[in-house]
Amino acid sequence: MFDVALTLLMFLATVSVCFGQPVITEQPATQAIAPGTTVTFQVGATGIEPLAYQWQKNPGNGFSDLADRTNAALVLANVQPWDACDYRVVVTDITGASPSAVARLYVMRPALVTAKVAIENFDDNQLTGWSTDDGNVGGQVQLNVTDQQLRLWAYWPDVSTTIITDTVASAFPSENWRNVLNGQTLELRVDLVGMNEHATAPNIVLWNRTSQEGYALFKGNDFIEIHKPNLSGAARHSTFFHERVLIKNTNVVLALAMTRVSPDVILTARILDKANDNAVLYERSVVDTPNVDRTLTTAEMEAASGMRVQLVSEGGAPFTSVSDVLLCVYQYGDGTKPAAEVTYDNLELWTSVWRPEVAIQLLSTNSPKVNLTLSGAPNSSWAIERAVKLTGPWTNLSALLIGTSGSAQLQDTNSPHPAGFYRARLQ
Repeated sequence: MFDVALTLLMFLATVSVCFGQPVITEQPATQAIAPGTTVTFQVGATGIEPLAYQWQKNPGNGFSDLADRTNAALVLANVQPWDACDYRVVVTDITGASPSAVARLYVMRPALVTAKVAIENFDDNQLTGWSTDDGNVGGQVQLNVTDQQLRLWAYWPDVSTTIITDTVASAFPSENWRNVLNGQTLELRVDLVGMNEHATAPNIVLWNRTSQEGYALFKGNDFIEIHKPNLSGAARHSTFFHERVLIKNTNVVLALAMTRVSPDVILTARILDKANDNAVLYERSVVDTPNVDRTLTTAEMEAASGMRVQLVSEGGAPFTSVSDVLLCVYQYGDGTKPAAEVTYDNLELWTSVWRPEVAIQLLSTNSPKVNLTLSGAPNSSWAIERAVKLTGPWTNLSALLIGTSGSAQLQDTNSPHPAGFYRARLQ
């Protein structure tokens, strides 16, 4: 009797597990990309085969199904401002349906610069108020200014790289706290004059001294990387991406921006061609959310770069205050390499806000209907107006409140025909 009861209990437990709703094993991730590019949202799920997928979009008035988007991956090509909103997928099997977490898509756009601070141009060949850190008790670091440029030299004899900060040397001016407001961008820029063959990567950091964490841009000979070091307690390092790309190492501008769109922070790495009017040679954005974000594992980093360094999952909330800007040199090695050296110039900090912009998507011509996407400062209120002619008269269409994502959408089902104009006024 005991054996029969136990068998029955085990059978019921098995049935309960097998016939539960699908389980989401990999959630789609919030992302930020430039207009005209392609983005992919991916979901992983388990359940009773076959699994069915239905992707949904929420432009601000609730989730609705996306036609013919029924795979585990949602690919959006030639992304435009009206694609910036929330997405999710509903996974279904014979036992029921499970919705994924919501993933937000940010579509980046040119910002309106409100301030540019030249922290140091080194033109006087002087260093006042600068400090250094060798990253390890066994390291040596030298900092000097020659020919109106900053030279950072570092040497780590008998020090092997286990975590990235083992062999990173940094130089930084006096502390100066800056808060990044919602809808605001803070961008650190510096000229990379050059690096010697023993440096793995120059890197620049936006640092929070209180929480002992930062956002870092690494620019190697053949890679770009965005990294989040946290030195509170035991050092923890997370890498959002490590991308193989060949870009010159002389006469370029390294730019690392953090844009606050509460509760998220968008990080954008850019490499600019100083010899060509700061033309963009490289640009990529990632999003730091309050959730556990997808970052590289130690094995994935080794496979991508050949460097084995200890990495952890990024689980901390974004920070929005910056106390220091760091100029660094990184050398991955076993303690036998000669000294690494990087030369910098023109250290600047740019502040900007989102530029208001109206994007128009034509939905129908037979019955004139358009979708309007307004981008602007989060939580700002606007009046949307339309006219048949640019000279007016203008009539009020609707009030529109920009959400925390920095955009909002509105459909005009009676658009001026065959042509018309729209404008937005801040209320």
